[in-house]
Amino acid sequence: MKAWLFLVAVFLLWPGFSYQKACEEPDEIDFGEIVSAEKAKYLENDRVQYRCNPSYVLEGPEWIQCKGQEWTPHPPKCLAPCSITRQQLAAKNLFLFGIQRKARLIQSDHSLQFQCNEGYVLVVPSVRKCVDSYMDFPLCISERGKNCSGPPRTENGDITTLSEKQYRSGSSVEFRCQKYYAMEGQNRSFCNNGTWTKVPNCLDPCMIPRTELESQKMEVKDEIGAPENIFVQHGHSIELTCRTGYVLAANSFQSAFVIHCDGTPPVFPKCKEITCNSPRISNGTFQPQRTIYHDGDLIRFQCNSGFVFEPDTGEKVVECTKNGWSPPPKCIKKCDTSLRIHNGHFASTYQDMYIEGNDITFVCDKGYSPANQQSTSTCTKNGWSPAPSCILTERGCDYISIENGRMAKPYELYRPFPISEGQSIYFSCNHGFLPTNKEMWQAATCIKSHYVPELKCFKKCDTSLRINNGHFASTYQDMYIEGNDITFVCDKGYSPANQQSTSTCTKNGWSPAPSCILTERGCDYIRIENGRMAKPYELYRPFPISEGQSIYFSCNHGFLPTNKEMWQAATCIKSHYVPELKCFKKCDTSLRINNGHFASTYQDMYIEGNDITFVCDKGYSPANQQSTSTCTKNGWSPAPSCILTERGCDYIRIENGRMAKPYELYRPFPISEGQSIYFSCNHGFLPTNKEMWQAATCIKSHYVPELKCFKKCDTSLRINNGHFASTYQDMYIEGNDITFVCDKGYSPANQQSTSTCTKNGWSPAPSCILTGLSK
Repeated sequence: MKAWLFLVAVFLLWPGFSYQKACEEPDEIDFGEIVSAEKAKYLENDRVQYRCNPSYVLEGPEWIQCKGQEWTPHPPKCLAPCSITRQQLAAKNLFLFGIQRKARLIQSDHSLQFQCNEGYVLVVPSVRKCVDSYMDFPLCISERGKNCSGPPRTENGDITTLSEKQYRSGSSVEFRCQKYYAMEGQNRSFCNNGTWTKVPNCLDPCMIPRTELESQKMEVKDEIGAPENIFVQHGHSIELTCRTGYVLAANSFQSAFVIHCDGTPPVFPKCKEITCNSPRISNGTFQPQRTIYHDGDLIRFQCNSGFVFEPDTGEKVVECTKNGWSPPPKCIKKCDTSLRIHNGHFASTYQDMYIEGNDITFVCDKGYSPANQQSTSTCTKNGWSPAPSCILTERGCDYISIENGRMAKPYELYRPFPISEGQSIYFSCNHGFLPTNKEMWQAATCIKSHYVPELKCFKKCDTSLRINNGHFASTYQDMYIEGNDITFVCDKGYSPANQQSTSTCTKNGWSPAPSCILTERGCDYIRIENGRMAKPYELYRPFPISEGQSIYFSCNHGFLPTNKEMWQAATCIKSHYVPELKCFKKCDTSLRINNGHFASTYQDMYIEGNDITFVCDKGYSPANQQSTSTCTKNGWSPAPSCILTERGCDYIRIENGRMAKPYELYRPFPISEGQSIYFSCNHGFLPTNKEMWQAATCIKSHYVPELKCFKKCDTSLRINNGHFASTYQDMYIEGNDITFVCDKGYSPANQQSTSTCTKNGWSPAPSCILTGLSK
């Protein structure tokens, strides 16, 4: 049986059969994919990365992980974009902000701003957000639709705008909820072709009866005044607090509670009275003694001999609070302060009293160390731990042999080795070697069984060095031993052979050996494209010129150096001329631009690499879509040029009207952007201003306002058994409405008291018919 169990254990522990928790294949997501490397098996802590298709937005984690045979967190979701077509915008009389009407694809959680066609009013908000392929378009209301009668009403709300009998399509009324009621929805309702849009709701407040608060021992936090009932507006909150001496029954550390008005009946917490049980304390007594104490009750403590009250505030009094006794009463042990330490002493910070948790620090005499390898002892219930004690740890220093040197006997009466801690000896070095003080003899002191400084002799290095093409620094010393550094400086044009200007004294001498090599060879004569070089200005001495020397060069006709002068100086720096010996092409500065001009920063001279900026006249734009041209070897590129981008407005025929020539000296069409013309209408027709002539301005190749003549309607109407309203005007054109009122017993023939001016006259014709008998 035991053999069988052993085989099973070996089988389970064998690496090929070891069991490890695994996860099933991760879920695929719509409109997305897994982009991390696929695996045949997913083990604990394996991770998978998701990514959405283009235009889709990831909602949720990009990475999920295999934890306990499950994927956590859940896989993300790819939110679909919203698509907007020109047909959708046109059908709803909408434009994208900026008067654009084109198809768009908007990612989820992104927003667009809309505006309506001219003659329509937009119902706010104008900015709408895409939420996973859905976007709610704003409503555009025609200003030429049917009028609306009296405004709608909303329960527990009032209209704040002036009330009228008739409202034009596109106009609105504003609502305000009554006190304590919260508004849900927009605060305006619009007249939309004879029908009012949805009015807002005024949501009921939450009421908190005063009697309920009193029964639960609660009150309103920071309340001023005490009404019979408390009202909280929908969506708002109120903070309640337990009365003095009480805390929340569910959480005794809190006394405040927030109630949120969300349409459901509020749930009130319960408050319980603050009480404390009789405290249990060791090594002390207290008065008065009771079974139960209430908020604010005090008790006084007395600790037994050898113990003190914690905290030591002078007053041995604690108070009953919502968090229990404050401060928590406790009598703690005092430790003995009459300690004495053999071969040591306490630190200068020694105190008169130590209690549990306090530390004391001590110092051992020379040659002694703390018995427990620490110089701090802590006061505990059982006294000082560990007990402060010092033990002997140093045995002095023995005689030792010194390489390349010798030791003298101790200078104090030449007494034998070992010497005691703190005693000294002298030692000297053989010829060619020195101690660290570089003297014949050096003292060394015994410190913790070691000599300080170390008994060591160092090799002296040669100080008669000379460096070709260089010299030692001013800090040069008379004597150097192993480990010392010397610094040198190479002459101009030379550099350290080992790329470092420091050499170190070693057993084998200076390393690396200080040396300077030639590194700068000056600058040669070179040919300059489109220019020439003068000989060195110093007595015209031949090339190459030395490092730091200068020459002058000039350029051929039509070319200039960087300083744009006839001659320019160039200095030899590290075998190169600075600035570079280069001649740059000059560019033509007599340019003129048709329909434009150069900027105020125009210069007298331009060379290769310089830019020039120009500005086109109104209605013209840069031919290359950039207003900057660069000077190159081949001239200005691109050539500065302005082309016509705004074509103005042409002459058009006006139905039932005529157009006058442009008012500026009657110059011919087309007229320029921003120019104006006048037009008039034939007999029986009028423009929108109802005057003989109306001005129209060319804006983006269209006339504003539109060149249109409207039919005039007869204003000599008379209505049998009725009369026109007090708003009757002297003139009406197509689209205008007229309102009339029938006499008592008569009603409008078409069941509406409004008639509209059309091309064919008033429609429907205003008329009153008999509907009842007069008394």
